Amino acid sequence: MKNILDFLLSDNAKEIADNFDKSSIKGAQVVGRGTVVVDGKEIASSQEFTALKAAASRIVKAENLRGAQRQG
Repeated sequence: MKNILDFLLSDNAKEIADNFDKSSIKGAQVVGRGTVVVDGKEIASSQEFTALKAAASRIVKAENLRGAQRQG
């Protein structure tokens, strides 16, 4: 049996809802038409964000090393 919301929500809204369900972010709140608020601390402490931050740090360090080697 289909959920009543399946008939009321657009495909885009269903996709967004599914992504929130699958994410580790649990404190998201809908506060207006199309407005979602999430605590930044919750995002910053998520495993996905931590992994992406570490990857970005490695990229920056590699670029800095490459730039230093070109100058020196």
